[in-house]
Amino acid sequence: QRLTAFIEEANDNQSDFIIQMGDFWRPYDYNLGLLKEWEKFKRSKYHILGNHDTDGGFTREQAMDFWGMQERYYSFDHQGFHFVVLDGNDPNPKPWSGYHRYINKEQQDWLREDLAKTNLSTFVFSHQTLENEDGGVANLKDIQKILEDANRQAGGTKVVASLCGHHHTDYMTETNGIYYI
Repeated sequence: QRLTAFIEEANDNQSDFIIQMGDFWRPYDYNLGLLKEWEKFKRSKYHILGNHDTDGGFTREQAMDFWGMQERYYSFDHQGFHFVVLDGNDPNPKPWSGYHRYINKEQQDWLREDLAKTNLSTFVFSHQTLENEDGGVANLKDIQKILEDANRQAGGTKVVASLCGHHHTDYMTETNGIYYI
């Protein structure tokens, strides 16, 4: 009912796109109805992998296939803005433990290159926060440095904000010129 109401409202308001912030649903057959409802949105739809989307023994690839998600991290431009989607579910290297909440070197290198290629104001999406060490991306300081370096290299604010969905709370903070929401 909530998804139906959201999709109807987004269509009625002619929203440019929608993005789900992770922990959306696992790839069980009984969730096909949710997928069908999601597909009723008439414009672009984007996905972020959450830590619970692979519960029950599913892999990231199975969740991605179920949703029709092409890449686990990617970027896109829309109406003069650049949007980056990160996957914070890489395996934790030592000394970190617990559930997977890391952004590996390959993804970090990709992020640096992606930010260097755009002159547009950029918004970063991830499931786990890039701001709060309590349950956020374990190496969030490394990612913050990449975002802050992009701003320095641009001579101003290129990366405007980072948004996450993991914590189920509403708050915003600003660190070194970047808003974390």
